[in-house]
Amino acid sequence: MIDKRHLEKLLTMSDFTGHSWVIERVIIDQIRAVEVDFVGECEIVEGIYSESGEIVLGDGSKLVSSRRYIWQDSGDAIDVSFEDKSFFHRIDLSKRISKAVHFCAPDTYKVYYDFTSWPDWSVAWNVEGPRKSYKMSSSYRKQGSEAVAARPLPR
Repeated sequence: MIDKRHLEKLLTMSDFTGHSWVIERVIIDQIRAVEVDFVGECEIVEGIYSESGEIVLGDGSKLVSSRRYIWQDSGDAIDVSFEDKSFFHRIDLSKRISKAVHFCAPDTYKVYYDFTSWPDWSVAWNVEGPRKSYKMSSSYRKQGSEAVAARPLPR
């Protein structure tokens, strides 16, 4: 069920903090023709986005995975940086769909945030480069709420 109160106001950094988020992710590597799944959770505490979970490979084997980013409140946006504090991209919270691009020569990372079903939300990446070509789609839901509907991958 969509929380209609959030459709009437802008999201803020505080909307993401204070609870755990369940993540369901699909990664499609177009060069190797491989699809892998990730199931895990994340929290954003004191400006640190931390996620952990398992990557499930096509043969059923599992790998432990984790990542951390710095999320900095910028009013109607969140600036996302790597752990070394170098800027990664900006999440524009003034819109229900936010897009950003990150160039890491020679690769290009395009990201799409979708908050239209808040408090469920999704993030889709399209990564292209000489040795990279993959799409990654992640669905987030608050811990303890109903399952997230699958989101289409970006084109």
